[in-house]
Amino acid sequence: MENRQTNGTRGWTLLAALIVSTSGLVGCESREEARLDQGGAPVESVTIGLTSVPASALCIRITATPGSGAATVKTFSVTAGASSTNLSLGVLSPGNYTLSADAFNVACTSISGSGNWIADPVQVTVHAGIATTATLTFRKNSPVTVSANFVNNVKSIAVGYSSSYIVTDSGILQTGKINGASVFTRASFSAFDSSSVPGNAVVAIAPTLYGACALRADGTIWCWGTSYYGELGSGVPLFAAAATPVQATGISNASLIASGGYHVCALGSGSNGAGVYCWGNNGYGQLGNGTTTNSQTPVWSYSSTVKSLSVGEFSSYLVDTNGQACAWGFNSYGQIGNGTTTNQLYPTSVQTTQPSQSISAGYGHACALATNGDVFCWGMGYDGQIGDGTTNSRLTPTQVLGLSAKQVVSDGNSNCALTSIGDTVCWGFNPNGDLGDGTNTNSTVIQSVKLSGVTLTYLASSAVSESTCGLSANLDVYCWGYNYYGNLGDGTHNTAFLPVRGQLQ
Repeated sequence: MENRQTNGTRGWTLLAALIVSTSGLVGCESREEARLDQGGAPVESVTIGLTSVPASALCIRITATPGSGAATVKTFSVTAGASSTNLSLGVLSPGNYTLSADAFNVACTSISGSGNWIADPVQVTVHAGIATTATLTFRKNSPVTVSANFVNNVKSIAVGYSSSYIVTDSGILQTGKINGASVFTRASFSAFDSSSVPGNAVVAIAPTLYGACALRADGTIWCWGTSYYGELGSGVPLFAAAATPVQATGISNASLIASGGYHVCALGSGSNGAGVYCWGNNGYGQLGNGTTTNSQTPVWSYSSTVKSLSVGEFSSYLVDTNGQACAWGFNSYGQIGNGTTTNQLYPTSVQTTQPSQSISAGYGHACALATNGDVFCWGMGYDGQIGDGTTNSRLTPTQVLGLSAKQVVSDGNSNCALTSIGDTVCWGFNPNGDLGDGTNTNSTVIQSVKLSGVTLTYLASSAVSESTCGLSANLDVYCWGYNYYGNLGDGTHNTAFLPVRGQLQ
């Protein structure tokens, strides 16, 4: 089933094609020999083939209203999430009808009023012996709140300081300051409209401080929001806002993108050929081109083959295909991981002792996930973010105690991980619920996130956020931490010390 969201006034859409077919005449049978109703007019049996049943829908009500006379209304018990089902409306006289429907998340014996989802009416003409097709698009029936278990086909989640995003194969959902919402709503950008750019959907988003850059399937990058240091590219003037995406020039064929809020890095092609290019704030050399000059256009940083990118608040990180980790930029806390506290204007090797899969970067620290599942952190440790049981800073990678992981993410001063056995744990800074353990107490060792039996399969955070979001096995989105701008998408602006489920509008 493909799910998508319409604009903010229409709400969450469940696409479901309904085929209206008449059991009309076959062979050479004459029209006059067709079955007649009591008034002598030909009648037809109408069957609706529902290509997919909305997830959680237990009852669907179909209404066929003729131009004059009484409407035909039938309810059908359905299996939630079924791939297809046939619904028979029975006998209808030929003529013009308004076809409408709604769906309920309760059994048909318990329905009342309008459904949780509603389809906009469509006009259908029923002819004797002629098949007719119609499409009904189900959407959220406001003010019913539909939980995020309708986020199907998720490609990625991105969490920023002021806004968060869900990327699906049918569009972007966003919440927070950038669209003024506190629930996930569809971003109806014509630049990303699949009808105008088929096969060119957004595949990843890198949130900036008050904006975002999106990587499309064709390798182009498009940014929107407010630009402060050039982090949205040359198409958005400094201190100006772009309400809709503007293409970032100077880079093409991009395949990876990451942002720490004030600058963005991507793996693609530019003026120096293939490699890593960065743009935006460069006060500490985080663009990696040997200068400390900000740039609105992408500048070349690194040319070797890269498999992972991460961007801290003022530092940048990569892992090459051999598992070697490199870093550059701000290093006052040792977050470059080369044993010094000297800022680095070019990519410098991190002193890892094992090959790395990926790096997650925070404000003054970073963590590497080794290929064997071990996790190592380095840099600022004041709040326990190193995870070694102390509040000491570390100039080189130090192993996190008791953790074997499949994924690690970092916010400003804390970290979260999916463990090898499927648990979710966090450690470090916690005044805003960063650890999701129900407290506001920092921790120097890993703490379990209190998910009440929910298992997460994917995590997202960023260096400028104080929050984390995860995707569950049944496609719910759960978030915890800082929520001043509504960036957790739960319909509130309340700090979440325990995970809350994201909501869709």
